Amino acid sequence: MPIDYHDLEPGISENEDVHGAKRILQIVLGVILVFAGIGMLFVPGPGIVTVLVGLNLIKPDNRLFRYIKARTPGIPDEGPIPRKTIVIGVATMATMTVLSVLFGPAAIQWAKDVV
Repeated sequence: MPIDYHDLEPGISENEDVHGAKRILQIVLGVILVFAGIGMLFVPGPGIVTVLVGLNLIKPDNRLFRYIKARTPGIPDEGPIPRKTIVIGVATMATMTVLSVLFGPAAIQWAKDVV
């Protein structure tokens, strides 16, 4: 199902109305997270999540983020993300990162031995 971009309006929305040094810091941090996330796609780490967080910092009200948010279970269409969803997501991300760092080399070696 393709993403429909027709409901985008030009200009800055209320969610993006941040000025000065705070907005510059938000954009710089977003760019750093996007590049770090791209690097994590090739090494153990939550690459896709990091890229999405970085993109959301660069432009908080973008269509792609709204599309993903609308199709993610446990996240409401409007309003803040529930604390329970954030806690479960962070715990899962931390657990999977630790497991991939601890057992990643063994899994790679096992795959090489099997193939």
